[in-house]
Amino acid sequence: MTKDMTTVTPITPQEVKDKRFIPIAIIEAVNELITENWNGNCARVYQKDIVKLAQEKDSKLVSSKMFDMNYMDFEKDYEQQGWVVKYHEPDRDESFGEYFNFTEKK
Repeated sequence: MTKDMTTVTPITPQEVKDKRFIPIAIIEAVNELITENWNGNCARVYQKDIVKLAQEKDSKLVSSKMFDMNYMDFEKDYEQQGWVVKYHEPDRDESFGEYFNFTEKK
């Protein structure tokens, strides 16, 4: 059986962006950590804690894959739900763990 060439087209860059996937374990981990770290104004969630908790929830997740596959790029998903999300990482002369800061969008 031959496929009709008019029914299959190359994927567009927008279609790739629309198919972006973040594993459920990462979203669950972030949600749990926001809740645990909420101080009434904001929640600071460390990247290492997200990785650790997500791996506890799904043993198939490998930390290098989380970054290679952009699974940690969830900021827009949370911003669409009413959060302002800022990612913080140390400069060359600083030393602290990378973290996300979540505040309510006003």
